Amino acid sequence: MASMAASVVFILLISTLLNAASVMPESHFKSYPHWRHDHKQHHQKDVAPGSGTSVAVTEACAATRYPASCLRALNSDPRSATAVPRELVAIAIGVAHRYATISQADSQTLAAQSATSGNINLISISKMCSEGTDLAAFHTQNSENAVNGPLLNDVQAWLSGALTFTTDCSAGLGQTSTALPFVSEMKGRLDASQEMISNALAMTDALVNYGPNTVLWKPPPLSKDHMLYETTSFVAQHELSAAVSTPKWLNVKDHNLLNGTLLASPSVTVDIYSAFSSIQRAVDLAPDWSTQRYVIYIKTGVYNEVVRIPKQKTNLMFLGDGTDKTIITGSLSDSQPGMITWATATVAVSGSGFIARGITFQNTAGPAGRQAVALRVNSDQSAFQNCAVVGFQDSLYTHSLRQFYKDVYVSGTVDFIFGNSAALFQNSQLVVRVGAPEATTSTVTAQGRTDSGQTTGLVFQDCSILGTPEYVALFQSNRQAHQAFLGRPWKTFSRTVFIRTYIDQIIDPSGWLPWNGNFALSTLFAAEYGTYGPGAATINNRVTWSSQLSTSQAQAFSVSSFIQGPSWLPATEIPFSP
Repeated sequence: MASMAASVVFILLISTLLNAASVMPESHFKSYPHWRHDHKQHHQKDVAPGSGTSVAVTEACAATRYPASCLRALNSDPRSATAVPRELVAIAIGVAHRYATISQADSQTLAAQSATSGNINLISISKMCSEGTDLAAFHTQNSENAVNGPLLNDVQAWLSGALTFTTDCSAGLGQTSTALPFVSEMKGRLDASQEMISNALAMTDALVNYGPNTVLWKPPPLSKDHMLYETTSFVAQHELSAAVSTPKWLNVKDHNLLNGTLLASPSVTVDIYSAFSSIQRAVDLAPDWSTQRYVIYIKTGVYNEVVRIPKQKTNLMFLGDGTDKTIITGSLSDSQPGMITWATATVAVSGSGFIARGITFQNTAGPAGRQAVALRVNSDQSAFQNCAVVGFQDSLYTHSLRQFYKDVYVSGTVDFIFGNSAALFQNSQLVVRVGAPEATTSTVTAQGRTDSGQTTGLVFQDCSILGTPEYVALFQSNRQAHQAFLGRPWKTFSRTVFIRTYIDQIIDPSGWLPWNGNFALSTLFAAEYGTYGPGAATINNRVTWSSQLSTSQAQAFSVSSFIQGPSWLPATEIPFSP
């Protein structure tokens, strides 16, 4: 009877949330008094003949990947009939948020059911889903609150992240063997949530890229050739800001902290040789939702602990004594029972505005440990300088949202920089190391963009791709047996760009490696601009599905346009200059 009662309550909850997702109350609309009405409002009240749908709604939904579900969602809200484009985007984001809330409630139910299932894999995935759907609901809510303001690039970044969190949960459930009927039900709702977030994102992209006239709106490009064209068009229509030194979300004090020119008083000091030796304890004691920088100074030492920085721990900074002195290490890997890649990270960051300097993040599971993450970042507007990320497979998980890396060292064997963030690296070393004896193929990157509307990708500017001395010795002893590649497409719309990057001899002349057969070869974006060195000397031998960018196309991947920071550091020559 208790089980039946719980089921009834759950059904009522889902029914209520679905109704809210279909038709938002008028009071919700009135809670946003500062609608910015667009100047071009022609035919917004026209109705497509015989459809009962306004022309603007039809045009707006035609710019999405899932126009049918878009039409159903917008037509269910009476405001859509007279809404201007930005209002239509706000309505779509509101629907996406309500579906994300449904997934969040589902994850709580999944956690309760999996706890007594005896399925350790399902338990691990339910934990990932609980955190991920919570973050998806959080970022869609933020998007809903921000859509009427000037920072639509923030909305694009947050919706891109929300879609990644939702997709990860759905994919995890799809790969799990379980007899629980609820899992398939939840996955169906997750898939619906993905569509709603994707639609909201595509409409936001269209508003940003084409303006308020829905006649001009187009869906996100699905092919490499269209992406190249759209990239050129974007640069031609958007003025890039002047070069300055660090992303604009860092104030002057943060800039100085990051570059080590300000001797700041730490908020708290962690010392391996004192009573206060736990980094996690320092994180737990940090203020929630801080708007001021909170510095955790981590003194010299090797800290063997798993550290988690949740979303409410905002504007934290980890300040170390240097990569050879302050080391945070762990050894979790997905070869261990019940462990998934998401959970293997030695350090995982969700709180926005995170900064780290002078620290090594390490995973010592070894090449036999398969996926073993040293650092996972799903923190928006996060920055790392003079840090090292050391592992084997999947060392650095640039999971989601906007990230900036300067003067970092990242080493590994397979896919050792991967994820679906908008991550930009400058003046950094990407180093291939020796793996398991039987593993002779290495890949630097595996980017995971799943939706063509996501403003995500991996961008490397003025970096170096090298091998450790041990790897170079093996390579030179038998070049045919040891091959390294710039990357491979983890997901359908994978996007990776190398700009003015030195490529050593260890990189195969073909440059890039397929994931599996022809998967994603017509939809990925694997590109180079101005790369040089022995590994770039045979540029004509690159695989035909990769691209060489023009100067104007390369501009789209500056700090300014790609992660909404300023364009370049003063000491860095911009790659698209004459």
